[in-house]
Amino acid sequence: IDSDLVTKRVTEPNGVMASLAQRMAYEVACSAVPYDFSKPVNERVLFPSVDRDTPLSESSEQVRETVRHLHSRLLGEVVSEEELDATVGLLMEAYSLGRQGLADGSVEEGLVDQCRLNRDRNTNEQLPDSRRINQDSEYTIRAWMATVSYLLADYRFLYE
Repeated sequence: IDSDLVTKRVTEPNGVMASLAQRMAYEVACSAVPYDFSKPVNERVLFPSVDRDTPLSESSEQVRETVRHLHSRLLGEVVSEEELDATVGLLMEAYSLGRQGLADGSVEEGLVDQCRLNRDRNTNEQLPDSRRINQDSEYTIRAWMATVSYLLADYRFLYE
């Protein structure tokens, strides 16, 4: 509100708010997913039970446990089986479409510049080569980014 022309707060999300939320979710996922994967397993916040090269499969208990963990960590909820299946389905669809794009050449192996990880996000120091993430030749990192972005754009994350 500006107390002049606008005197009442918006109580329902509008198009600008929704676009901003989507953009924020994308940017945070783009930054957070590679950063978390670059850390040793015991220091990870988002992905303590999978690696960036862990094969993605809808029936993988490791993948399903990671999705449960993300729901708990990001939304503070114990996810129902129905919602777990929906989120895993989204992960697998992103993975499948990405792999298809890699195979037909419409998607590059390299991450877009803003999603690449060469410096520590907290200290801005150059990371050792072993922790840098610039490529995603299997499309697993971007599939996890899509999943994290989906959860970060959830109404419960943004407004509750």
